[in-house]
Amino acid sequence: MSTSPPNPMLPRKCSDCKKTFILPTSCVVCPLCLQDDNFMAMTETQFLNQPLKEVEDHKDDGSDTTLFTEYRGDKLYRKPRHPGRIIETAFLSGVKLPRGTYVPNILHNSSLSGIQLEAAVHICQRHTQKIGNGATAGFLLGDGTGVGKGRTIAGVIRENWSHGRKKSLWISSNSILNLDVRRDLDDVGASSISVHPLNTLSYDELGITEGVIFLTYSCLIASNKNDVTRMGQLLKWCGTGFDGLIIFDESQKGKNSNPKMGKPTKAAEAVCNIQIKLPNARVVYSSATGASEPRDMGYMVRLGLWGDGTCFPDFGAFIDNIEKGDVGALELVAMDMKARGMYISRTLSYEGANVAIVVAVLNDKMIV
Repeated sequence: MSTSPPNPMLPRKCSDCKKTFILPTSCVVCPLCLQDDNFMAMTETQFLNQPLKEVEDHKDDGSDTTLFTEYRGDKLYRKPRHPGRIIETAFLSGVKLPRGTYVPNILHNSSLSGIQLEAAVHICQRHTQKIGNGATAGFLLGDGTGVGKGRTIAGVIRENWSHGRKKSLWISSNSILNLDVRRDLDDVGASSISVHPLNTLSYDELGITEGVIFLTYSCLIASNKNDVTRMGQLLKWCGTGFDGLIIFDESQKGKNSNPKMGKPTKAAEAVCNIQIKLPNARVVYSSATGASEPRDMGYMVRLGLWGDGTCFPDFGAFIDNIEKGDVGALELVAMDMKARGMYISRTLSYEGANVAIVVAVLNDKMIV
């Protein structure tokens, strides 16, 4: 004979805010209005037959301001206005980026929105600094979908091009994304900058002198039957003293780089090695999820969060201390990174988005 679970999930409607939730019977507090013992009894049939509009998510029209606040940034970069409403987490909004002192050549002629231009300015400003071991400081671009990370990076490439730094590496997760790179460069007025997909080039001399070489993380560790490696090709193409851009797009692909977290992947090792081999390169890590787990940040060696001149001798010491503080410690790290001008993370507002809970009743044919 089967028995019911001790706390089954049931549809329950709050008498105060009139919102419907699927909650365990042990829950007595409305997750929206926080009223106690205020649920109306509701059968499964009533739940299924109620108007869909009553089954809403756990926020009202103004709840963006509880976890998120509207991103305003520096007043210098509020025009051109971004086409969507942009927000950032409430804890990040509590600190400001340092004053933008870098004056870009693309300021009035790049087709970037104000917030994209602001990010490009802080990336370029960060690249004028050094970390403790003397390498050029890097930047973590954590913007979400719709903010325009690709256009921001394209603007940075164009800015570097205007200063004579005409070689860039753009490393991403999928080879077809080279089309997006081409589109973004065209959008910011950089149609003259060529994009060269590395997988279409031979293992001989690359035969190109400038432009963006686009490759994937798997291509970064590739070699031919004669043991000629793509890494070796790239290092030779960049040359000694390379101070151009290295873009780690979807940079979370470089995680698992710390031996303490298990055996490093070949891609993670390659991401770290190319940064070591090219200490003057201007590194941008681009990922909306790059800092969601501190143990995955081991490849971000150019942020200067550990090593020479910091409180942590190595990444292992950094992660040991951060994980003791759980989520709160990671939030403090993110705030510190923003305050020091090495991190920015915005996203599209959830304004106008609705979530409906719909129960799908399975018939016999659907059940395996």
